[in-house]
Amino acid sequence: MIKLKSLIKEDRDPELFNFDIIYDIPHKTSANIFYHGTHREAYLQILTDGYLRSWRDQKERTSGGYLHEKGLIWLTSDKKVAFQYAEAWEANMPIGGSKGLEPGGIVEVNLPHDIKLISRYEKLTDKHKEIILAYTSRYLVNNGFAPNDDCVYELKRYLERSVNFDSAVGRLFNFDAEGLKFQWPTMLKIFGYNGIIYDEKQIGVAAEKIPIAGAFRYKKSIK
Repeated sequence: MIKLKSLIKEDRDPELFNFDIIYDIPHKTSANIFYHGTHREAYLQILTDGYLRSWRDQKERTSGGYLHEKGLIWLTSDKKVAFQYAEAWEANMPIGGSKGLEPGGIVEVNLPHDIKLISRYEKLTDKHKEIILAYTSRYLVNNGFAPNDDCVYELKRYLERSVNFDSAVGRLFNFDAEGLKFQWPTMLKIFGYNGIIYDEKQIGVAAEKIPIAGAFRYKKSIK
């Protein structure tokens, strides 16, 4: 359990007018600062744990997103974007959200400067498809499918229809082969990346958990 320390200042960043700094750890100079905003219940759990954790099943999802994003922890370098998530605006959306969630807070994390990221919509070249096909085919063969099995042929057909990394992950996730379970962390592992970039302001990092280095609470909700 983290012991919270009040560091509220009158001259704090005006962008944080609805948030109080509740504890802080000095930033490492070799790190990039990112933020994660979420609703009250999830926020308090993060403070208790001391780290952000990727969701392991649908019950742990705190906002929208796709099932093939399992294993990604979403962060942003833009505080304003984190504020929106802290206000629970996405969690309360009609589609993919959970009604009635209270505003929570924002946590801050430090990531290494040498973290390797790729655009979610990076164009998929023939070489990429060849590498993905080799990886997935080998996986299927190791799990009892013959090299000339129809499912290996179907796998290639699925890849041929993919134009970028995101569409490839989505199609392979929906590929009907028992045990494949192709998700974003799998794709990143194949090509040696740590995460993906989305809309230039958000990144999804493939990690089980990331320690937090600071937090801001939403004044209207958490006493």
